Amino acid sequence: MKVTTYVFPILLTFSLGSQNNHTEQITIPLSNRNEPGHLTINHHKGSIHVAGYHGTSVIVKATMRLGTGEESINLGAVEGNNHVVINATPRHRTIDLDIKVPYRFSLRLKNDDSGNITAENLSGELEISNINGDISLQDISGAAMLDTIDGDITVQFRDIARGVPMAFSSVEGNINITFPRDVNVLTKARADSGYILNDFTQTKKQEVAGSTWSYGKLNDSGPEMLMRSFLGNIHIRCEQGE
Repeated sequence: MKVTTYVFPILLTFSLGSQNNHTEQITIPLSNRNEPGHLTINHHKGSIHVAGYHGTSVIVKATMRLGTGEESINLGAVEGNNHVVINATPRHRTIDLDIKVPYRFSLRLKNDDSGNITAENLSGELEISNINGDISLQDISGAAMLDTIDGDITVQFRDIARGVPMAFSSVEGNINITFPRDVNVLTKARADSGYILNDFTQTKKQEVAGSTWSYGKLNDSGPEMLMRSFLGNIHIRCEQGE
């Protein structure tokens, strides 16, 4: 496997005010432009936004938030067989990442602090973990495994991978999942201190429900969708028909 490493010097720009703004942007070409890809990021502080587009490269823009110090961004990337790994340092500074990837791209993202993770217009497998922030996905096709500690999870699926189980969990946040109206799934949900809702019923959790799972079925039998929130609510929706 051929692996290409990209390490770029920082680019320092200045805002109109008295403070300066550190920004770095890189473009990573893919080895196989017509094949799906995979993006991996293990980020420490800052937000991550990933958007699918009709291109053949991965474009990364990193911005250090104002007021987080005078150090510069070091932005690096490794690419091999359409697997791209992104790294932005220094880790103790808050750096926001804005990324464009080809539409058929899978994600493996992890963020520790000070930012939300958002993604849109993608088709692939999404494995995302955020400790201190929300996860929000829009216009997604494929499968997802998502977890947060202090944050909400919101997902709007355009289509789902057939026969693939998924899981969504949050300790202190709400979970809001919207499926296509023709989806076939089995739901297994538990909200220890909240509500479980869907398009048709609203059930308040009883005092003994902390150790109880709620099961449901959307259309015909399908893969299991596990949803768990300890301190928040769970809302399962289907897109409305015309």
